[in-house]
Amino acid sequence: MKHVLFFCFAACINLFAAGEKIGIAVNDLQAMGVDAPTAAILSERLRTELLNSGAFRVMERGQMDNILKEQGFQQSGACSDNACIIEMGQLLGVSEVVVGTAGKVAELYTVSVRMIDVATGEILLSENEECECPFKTVLNETIGNLASKLAKKASPYASLSISSAPQGATVALNNEKRGTTPLSFQQLEPGTYTLSLSLLNYQDTVFSVSLKKGENIECAPALRMSDAYQKTVKSKKTRKAWTVRGIAGGLAIVALAGGIYFNSQYNSAYNDYKAIHTVDNLDAEYQKVETQATRRNVCYGISGGIAVLGFAFSLTF
Repeated sequence: MKHVLFFCFAACINLFAAGEKIGIAVNDLQAMGVDAPTAAILSERLRTELLNSGAFRVMERGQMDNILKEQGFQQSGACSDNACIIEMGQLLGVSEVVVGTAGKVAELYTVSVRMIDVATGEILLSENEECECPFKTVLNETIGNLASKLAKKASPYASLSISSAPQGATVALNNEKRGTTPLSFQQLEPGTYTLSLSLLNYQDTVFSVSLKKGENIECAPALRMSDAYQKTVKSKKTRKAWTVRGIAGGLAIVALAGGIYFNSQYNSAYNDYKAIHTVDNLDAEYQKVETQATRRNVCYGISGGIAVLGFAFSLTF
């Protein structure tokens, strides 16, 4: 059986596959254009949303303060430089620290966050959200969007969604049959996977997908008919086309016959009209001529219309 090989161009969507949770501490957002209480409220909401995402173990602010106080950690102003962040993360015993800013210019709120690896000081993730909206919307939606983005990217797993046209194809992942389309795979390890789709009367479709941490790939290949099935479908379409043409041709002939009949009636009426010499009967006979001519023309028009429309419709098969 023939196999179709192709590259699957994938689109990532916001989907987090729950796995091992990452221990993090969220430092208060630095206020830039907003007052300190506003920044503190946004920071606390960010902790809550990150915890609710299911991707992280989030240290409470009170616990952070107690540990840092016990360790004698001295912080003047916002802890924003890498040295300060790394020291704070080491004292708290977390693997990553989330820091960022909350700002406002006119009516535009901007919230930016970074996730920093305590061991290396590397910025692992960076996201920002803007919203020209009331503070309530920033609190209820913007912060949640940021948390979702961080959770998705921080997931150690990837997800894969497969559909096909037509649906119902058997899906094998790395040569292991897993179900039929549409089908989703959750908590896949990052790496390259081989997928094959098979469906009766269609060619097998085989392709590879490379998955990265936190990604959700969606593929929707269009399956190709097998040569034999393609010939069968084409033959059925041809038969349908000729059936339509036959029916249309028959109706056109009936209408044409009607036109011929009314044409003979027209000729007879016209001859009678020419033979009339009295004024009283002249108008009545002329009316008969017009009636037969109209009937003839209508039948001819219907005949031609059916023939043209029937042939045009048959071309769609």
